Amino acid sequence: MSQAEIVKFLEKHPDKWFNYKELSEESIYSRSSLSVSLRKLRNWHLIDYKEEIVNGYRIYVYKAKAK
Repeated sequence: MSQAEIVKFLEKHPDKWFNYKELSEESIYSRSSLSVSLRKLRNWHLIDYKEEIVNGYRIYVYKAKAK
């Protein structure tokens, strides 16, 4: 999933947070490609993200940047 596709998908659902697994299910690209794209978007501050603890594991959840 390219960075543009991720942003477009998240913008279609502006009030919902998605975890990595949910985003990967929407993608036809490899998980490693998705991971790299998400990391770049986080670093460029183009998407919102937060950490959550689920079953003792730290996960990131993502959503479209508030406009």
